[in-house]
Amino acid sequence: MKYKLLCLLLALMLLLSACADSSSHRRHRKDDDDEETTAPMLVQTIEFERVYADSEEYAVITALDADGETIWQQETDCYAVAQLNSVTEIGMWNDRFYYTEGGKIVALNRETGEMLWENEDFSGYPAGKDACLILDDGTIVATGFFSPDLAVVDKDGETLKYLATFDEDIYWPYEVKMEDCMVVITFEHGPDESEEFKLTVDPETWEVAE
Repeated sequence: MKYKLLCLLLALMLLLSACADSSSHRRHRKDDDDEETTAPMLVQTIEFERVYADSEEYAVITALDADGETIWQQETDCYAVAQLNSVTEIGMWNDRFYYTEGGKIVALNRETGEMLWENEDFSGYPAGKDACLILDDGTIVATGFFSPDLAVVDKDGETLKYLATFDEDIYWPYEVKMEDCMVVITFEHGPDESEEFKLTVDPETWEVAE
């Protein structure tokens, strides 16, 4: 009787030990997965420098780590200097970096600098970085000083909306920003010869809000 009881206790101890090891193994695997999904990106900042040389302009794009060391660097094509800049920074969003070049919107991989896509539908030249906006989901809202008044491109490079002009009496957009969950576009010229005019656009429909 005592022998059977001893054997039973020993079997129970072995079973509890095996369960503990299995639980620990699963916990370590979960921790490892969490580390993989939350690991910080190496590139912390991206510098966009416009360069002028011999009547041409281009941009040097440099990705830096937390210590300011260069991870990658590349140059855009060269363009003849004109009234508007041919290269303009839009900004960084999650794993990518956006800018405009030669009338196109371009997306680069943040970590490698590899081109992800180009959108040639834009065909615009923004009046500086403030003339473009990145929404929370990575969608780009861009304007061209001489048109378009509105171009909306998603994070994968697909054109969601393109509008050459809202009105012929409203032109020269130079700023796009979010205000109270609405997209507000500021123009240098509005109706009745006004020097500044703002349009509020609903980001759900991309129509002018009432």
